[in-house]
Amino acid sequence: MSIQPLEYYIDRYLNGSITPEEWSTLQELLKDSRNQQQLNELMDAQIMEYAAYAPVFPEMEDAISKAVLDKIDEEGTTMVPMAAELPEDKTTITKPVAFRRWYWAAAAVTLIAAGTVYYMAGSKKAPQQLAVHVPADIAPGTNKAQLTLANGSTVSLDSTSARVITQGTAVIHQQRGQLLYAANGVSTAVSYNTLNTPQGGQFQIQLSDGTRIWLNAASSIRYPTAFTGHERRVEIRGEAYFEVARMAESPFIVQVDDRAAVEVLGTDFNVNAYKDEKSLNTTLLNGSIRVNGVMIKPGQQARIRPSSEIQVIKEADIIKAMAWKNGLFDFENAGLDEVMRQLARWYDIEVSYEGDIPDIEFVGKISRNTSLRGVLKGLERMGVHFRLEEGRKLVVLK
Repeated sequence: MSIQPLEYYIDRYLNGSITPEEWSTLQELLKDSRNQQQLNELMDAQIMEYAAYAPVFPEMEDAISKAVLDKIDEEGTTMVPMAAELPEDKTTITKPVAFRRWYWAAAAVTLIAAGTVYYMAGSKKAPQQLAVHVPADIAPGTNKAQLTLANGSTVSLDSTSARVITQGTAVIHQQRGQLLYAANGVSTAVSYNTLNTPQGGQFQIQLSDGTRIWLNAASSIRYPTAFTGHERRVEIRGEAYFEVARMAESPFIVQVDDRAAVEVLGTDFNVNAYKDEKSLNTTLLNGSIRVNGVMIKPGQQARIRPSSEIQVIKEADIIKAMAWKNGLFDFENAGLDEVMRQLARWYDIEVSYEGDIPDIEFVGKISRNTSLRGVLKGLERMGVHFRLEEGRKLVVLK
């Protein structure tokens, strides 16, 4: 008989179709240390489904623990097809650690997958039945946005479409996750378009002057289809990274609602202007800019807090400021509330807290291509626990 992958035998075991011969093979594979990493990955994927409920129903956790331990002690024919081949003195059986861990995960999944779980509300009470809905994992954000033209019409954009939009003398090319503007003739009329990214979306745009802009989730930029006059002015909300085309005779100005104006000639910088953040941060990579009249040099960050003067951070964390544009979450020295705001925007979820916000500071980086459960799994190692509910709601537990 040819040997199948480990996952094949585990799936057969969980759905009850495993044969005695396959069960024997599974036991041997579980004992092989070379399969440990794959086993852990399979097990973790199952436990993540279970773990979302354990903090909410501690009785459920106790009941499952007891059920698993009873099954391990019993080695009955229902759970263990090879029981007839086990030694008669069942109390002397020593199982490998990996087997014990998977047995726990398998039992938990088996109980939950049925759609109900049973637990004892008290030693003298009858078992109660609880309906449990297991939410699906939430995928990370993608390239998607909505383009609103000057006449009010809208165009939905995503990462797969390719099209050409003609708007007066402007020609707009959509190439997957970005828009490219080009002029087709000269026009003195100024038309303004707006590009909006929703929660869970990001997009790129190249303006008619060659300036490139990356929009983060829950952000927008209003801009002219062609620049005329002595300045190039755009308006943003949320977060955007700029690579501004150099035009000495025409300064580039980024207006951030009524809080800031960033003036540049040709430079690379990031503006984080989410209103739910503690400050509006403009971080300069190259060139020079003025933020509300204050000169900022490369490597510095202009920080504006409500009802306070502008603060210049002379040695800004450039890597952290640019992480989102480079496809990463950078949680270095970030509090839990800051981390949750980032996750809410990127995964399009609603975050709430059962009690006060825990005072926890995080470190490390995680790819923005990771699913929500994958990110939460990493955060739980820091001692924070979550419950994912229907309606894309994430509850931070006490």
